[in-house]
Amino acid sequence: MIDYKAPIIPGGHFTWGEYAMLKEWGRHAQPNQKQIVNAIRFFTRIEPVRIAWEKHLRAMGHKDRLGWAISSGGRTNAYTQYLRNKGIPAAMASAHLDWCAVDLVPQRFTWWDLWQFMRPLWKGRLEHSQYTKGWVHADDRLWGQSKTFIP
Repeated sequence: MIDYKAPIIPGGHFTWGEYAMLKEWGRHAQPNQKQIVNAIRFFTRIEPVRIAWEKHLRAMGHKDRLGWAISSGGRTNAYTQYLRNKGIPAAMASAHLDWCAVDLVPQRFTWWDLWQFMRPLWKGRLEHSQYTKGWVHADDRLWGQSKTFIP
């Protein structure tokens, strides 16, 4: 059992509770061992990008902490089907199911600002489309290759 108050990686910004929250249901998903390993690997890769974002904002004169919030993190098959039934285009083969993806909402900036900033830094899949206005999807399915998705 994981501690939902603990950071996913030591010294990291995001907690297991934020990442595992199934917001529409108001409860946490229970990751299996492989999903835990995937999430730790994923957040080890994305944390330096988050730190670079905050440094970039401070360099622009913004003094307060202006990070990202998780809109959607790790998911279950049942939760994904629930989202689809509500008309939310959650993919049944989503990297969220493997716990190696996140939907991010920038705080006090637009999703476009965040997407443009992450594009040269994130060495995985980065998405935005008509379905993701308001957040940026990042996953590491193609780790080592930058791939952007703009339908």
